[in-house]
Amino acid sequence: WSKTEAFYGKPWLWCIIQSFGAQVSLHGGLPQIAADLDKAMSDANRGKLVGLGLIMEGFGYNPIVYELVTEMTWRTDVPKLEPWTLQFAHSRYGRRSQAAEEAWKLLLQSAYTASGQAGSILCARPKLDLGFGTPYDSVKTALAWQKLQTAAAELGDADTYRYDLAHVARQTLTNLAAEVYAE
Repeated sequence: WSKTEAFYGKPWLWCIIQSFGAQVSLHGGLPQIAADLDKAMSDANRGKLVGLGLIMEGFGYNPIVYELVTEMTWRTDVPKLEPWTLQFAHSRYGRRSQAAEEAWKLLLQSAYTASGQAGSILCARPKLDLGFGTPYDSVKTALAWQKLQTAAAELGDADTYRYDLAHVARQTLTNLAAEVYAE
């Protein structure tokens, strides 16, 4: 939009592309989304920005990304990410958990800084140089997994918690597999 004079006066949607090929990946560039969306919303030269959109070839793997973008349709400002993320976790699980909040802080500092899919060495076609690497601190993702595990007694009955626990575990093991491959 900024390179086309806001699409030359035509109505347009600010969108993100979150998933290609329905690949399962724990990721979402929340800081980039927040900054880019704030820039678009506050720029006097935004033209006829009429809404927000989500474009993907797979859906549901990173609910926090969809929640942030869709919530923005009801807001006039972009929230600070850490408090917003903690409120997201509270709403997602139906109650507060210090361990879950610590896990989500770590995810916000790791997997949710990556705007693109990390890919999975476990699902790649065989070749000598696969070129996989984790575009964020995978240790923080592993620590988030540990923190989520400690919340099992208080959150274990929530489907959303169990989904997140499995998703973070899967990504942690995928990241570890890439490191083992590189060695």
